[in-house]
Amino acid sequence: MASLIKTAIQDILTKLNTVTGIMFVAVWNNHASRLMDGSGYSFACPAALLELETLEEAVRLGSGMTCQDYIIRIHILHTELDAADGTLDQNLNVYDWRDSVKTKITGMKPTNFSNLMFMNELQDYEHNNLYHYILEFKAAFVDTKGSPNDADSTDWIETTPPTDLDLSVTYDEPPYLKGS
Repeated sequence: MASLIKTAIQDILTKLNTVTGIMFVAVWNNHASRLMDGSGYSFACPAALLELETLEEAVRLGSGMTCQDYIIRIHILHTELDAADGTLDQNLNVYDWRDSVKTKITGMKPTNFSNLMFMNELQDYEHNNLYHYILEFKAAFVDTKGSPNDADSTDWIETTPPTDLDLSVTYDEPPYLKGS
């Protein structure tokens, strides 16, 4: 079976790919800085890039399972040199991408995560033609790896119980009820 965290990441990436107009979806690897300094590869924009950050230490739930809170960041990269409306250096179109992504992601439930709850957003106040907008969501992840409850675990033996059991039940009246 695949990694639960990997499957959850793929769930979110799949959902991001359904946002109309988003042209590139991937896991975040500091794409904005790398694109600007020339050390990264070029990709189509608008782009939605996924970053996961753990918050506190994992909490033990028992039977080897843990629960940990995550911040799920969606980096929206949008290029616009001039909106051609007389407002050079003012990018308002990025808010359309923000709304589209937020609508798709809020409340989704990736594998073994709680529903994603919107928490925060960060604007880009020093952008050139590449605008970097960040949406932050919070969710809890239940990790069953290392637990007998994991589907890949070999700690439990599952088998079909015998079905040739014949059970006869008799009822003997208790002595205090006899003769009443």
